[in-house]
Amino acid sequence: MCQAANARMILYEINLFILWNFLYNYSYVFNNFDHSIVRPMHMQYREARASDAERIALLHAKSWQCTYRGVLCDEFLDNDVVQNRLVHWQQRLRSPEKNQFVLLAEENEFTQGFVCVIGKADAQWGALLDNVHVRPEIKGQGLGTELMHKAGTWVQSKFPQSGLHLWVFEANYPARRFYERLGATKEHREVGEVTGGGTAPVLRYVWASIAPLLELKKKTREIAHDSVMQSMG
Repeated sequence: MCQAANARMILYEINLFILWNFLYNYSYVFNNFDHSIVRPMHMQYREARASDAERIALLHAKSWQCTYRGVLCDEFLDNDVVQNRLVHWQQRLRSPEKNQFVLLAEENEFTQGFVCVIGKADAQWGALLDNVHVRPEIKGQGLGTELMHKAGTWVQSKFPQSGLHLWVFEANYPARRFYERLGATKEHREVGEVTGGGTAPVLRYVWASIAPLLELKKKTREIAHDSVMQSMG
């Protein structure tokens, strides 16, 4: 009887050790994996149509309301931003600029994000990343990175020698870190008028080559693989 009890105790301790090791490795992978590049599972992408103006405007306005407090006027954000963005997107999609690319990310027919690029926008800096916005509640899940990859792919297909640039508010530190992580460099600062009234400092970020954006899928696979291998070492 004593031997049987000892055997059960040893088996129990072995099982407990296996469970603890599993939970430890899982915790390591979860905490060390770069969640900013994990792509949503069921996202679908399509180019925007004129009929998409309202859904894009609503997402754009919500993103501004969540991000630009203290940068844009509160009265504008609380009252006029939705109508302002609606007029903007109705005009942009009904009479699109030459070399304009607007891509929607949808999940279960709901718009989760979008990106807008204007090709040949600047003789020196190339294409302009005019907008990239993700629904605030799903930020950090990789959709912004995927939209940047698709923007880079479009630029490469249409203007193979082109770089890419954008303007970002100096106070928007999360966006600046995001662009820097994707390979952009800060090139210029100026103070300009902003939508809704007032002025604010803005920065020009540049990709002289869009190669870093084209490599994003490869980077995702490598980081995921490295995280798993480190947990097993």
